Amino acid sequence: ILNNKEFIICKDQYRFGFEKINIENMKDTIKKKKKGSFIILDEEIYIKQYDTTKISEIKTIINDKIKKEFNSDNYLIHFCIDNKEKKTFIYAIKGGDRLMPFLDYLNKIKVTPIQFLMLKNIRKNIKKRNFKALIEIEDKHYYIEVKNNIIIKNLLFSIDEKIIEEKDIIKGKF
Repeated sequence: ILNNKEFIICKDQYRFGFEKINIENMKDTIKKKKKGSFIILDEEIYIKQYDTTKISEIKTIINDKIKKEFNSDNYLIHFCIDNKEKKTFIYAIKGGDRLMPFLDYLNKIKVTPIQFLMLKNIRKNIKKRNFKALIEIEDKHYYIEVKNNIIIKNLLFSIDEKIIEEKDIIKGKF
């Protein structure tokens, strides 16, 4: 899942691939490329479900409810629409403040929580629309529950915490 072409943000540490990197070295790399791809590790995704699929209503919900609830620019927000169930899932994850030092140097930015990379990789390999997965990455367990190719639940456990034991759960380690 993790590769050496993306910047990784894990709490207050930065890496390029598997090597720790300081902010100044990251800025130099970003200035040359003018674009950056970031993966956020070690953060749970906040998920809220709404019974609407209209984009105008979703934007209103984000601006009037979600942004006020968090009251911070530190959260990155994204949404997915499940047209089959006529629901929208709004996601928020901490990490906005950790991207701020680089925004002046970027023409293009891509930010992906690790849970979405897990979804992409698992879906590619098992070709199922509904599943539960528990994946170990760098001494953390990430649990996702997926319905209609959309993450509807996620949890984050440290390696020494009791983890979820369920039937039909996909397990892996990266």
